[in-house]
Amino acid sequence: MLLPDIVSVIETAALASFGVDLFSGGLPPNPSECCALVEYGGMPPMRTQNEGAIPSSAQGAEMPRFQLIVRSSDYEAGRTFIQSLWDLLDAIVNRDVNGTFYQRVAALQSPFMLERDDNDRWIFVANFQASKVV
Repeated sequence: MLLPDIVSVIETAALASFGVDLFSGGLPPNPSECCALVEYGGMPPMRTQNEGAIPSSAQGAEMPRFQLIVRSSDYEAGRTFIQSLWDLLDAIVNRDVNGTFYQRVAALQSPFMLERDDNDRWIFVANFQASKVV
């Protein structure tokens, strides 16, 4: 599955720890310094041709998308952290993660500051699209 695979990549790089400062599905109220991954609608799957079946309905690669969210009470620390995560994730090319082959995880834009939350903490985001063989 997409989010557990991305969590694994981040933990392997020792940039964050799941359940401590790395979360899936959204940001919890605490801690202030943390990040989260949220899956959202992606592109249609890429189809492949099967022998004797043209056009084929066989699925070749899924194209899911996810958002990386970083929250920090310090602007510079938050911006630096999301850039480190962005650099790591955008470099995933032809890589097996937990038994799933990722052709590419591509950033859809550079990280940017989205808003400040109700506790005056900075929220940074970046969006990605993955291409994974199924």
